[in-house]
Amino acid sequence: MLNVLLYNISYFVFGVPVVLRISVWLASVKKALAVSSLVLLYIGNAAALASDSAGEGQAIEQVELRLLVSVRPLALIAKAVAGDRAAVDVLVKAGQSPHHFSLRASDRQRIAAADLVLWVGPELERFLVKPLRSAASSMTATDEAEATEIDHANKELGDPELSPQEHSHGGSSHPWLAPDAAIHLAQRLAIKLAQLDPTSAASYHSNAEAFSLRIEHLDQVIKASLADSQRAYAVAHDAYRSFSEHYQLPEPIVLSVSPEVSPGARKLWQLQSQLPQQSCVLVELEHQSRWLKALVETQQLRLHAVDTLAYGAGITSYADFLTNMSETFQACLD
Repeated sequence: MLNVLLYNISYFVFGVPVVLRISVWLASVKKALAVSSLVLLYIGNAAALASDSAGEGQAIEQVELRLLVSVRPLALIAKAVAGDRAAVDVLVKAGQSPHHFSLRASDRQRIAAADLVLWVGPELERFLVKPLRSAASSMTATDEAEATEIDHANKELGDPELSPQEHSHGGSSHPWLAPDAAIHLAQRLAIKLAQLDPTSAASYHSNAEAFSLRIEHLDQVIKASLADSQRAYAVAHDAYRSFSEHYQLPEPIVLSVSPEVSPGARKLWQLQSQLPQQSCVLVELEHQSRWLKALVETQQLRLHAVDTLAYGAGITSYADFLTNMSETFQACLD
């Protein structure tokens, strides 16, 4: 009995304070853990919000228009106008001809994914007529009203496949060869891009204006260099009319309606009488046929390759392309 009494007295004297201290300590630990959890949760949420904000900002910065352009000369103009605010991709690659290009499944996917498809029109890229009917947006390099009329006419024809003889090789199928047409296209393209991306409208218009001023100055330089070029010359087919008419060059002797089509025997005989030895013949890089090489060797003609599709390694801008064209014509006519 005495032992029990002494135990109870000891518990209240020594044990109760210890238990109370331990309880207070445990409560403090719980509070500390709770506060720490709240702090960590706040820090984690803040970091997540900051990461999301940074990701959204980065996404906004990385968003750019996707331009798919049929041929490289048009792409050079598009890049000058779009600057770094759009990705410009070319459909017809080096060594290929837009006259005989066939779309692959991957090409159709690129058309569907593009914000804008820039092309010349049915007279050059016949293969784009049908796919572009379901494209997000498209734009021709020629005047919109003219292109619309051509498109309607082609739809009425049921989109028949054209043979090489039926393809247009006049100025309308190579509008980029004339600098004034290139300037007009740049201005129209700036308006179109501004509609698709209003926040960058000022940049597009500024780029188009800078492009126009540069090409206008270069145009005057080229006119002066070609002013006295009046020698007779021949072309494998009539593909450079826009350039020759703009710079008032002599009317060329046209060898064939298409470089793939060999002239008949009578036509070849006439050409031999029209072309004295050492005459110049202009031909596109991708169109050097056997009949043409044979004629050049027989008549000892000077063959000059024209890079109408801007495939040359040194051509990185439209100004480079126009300069290269003028140098080729000058070498031919001098």
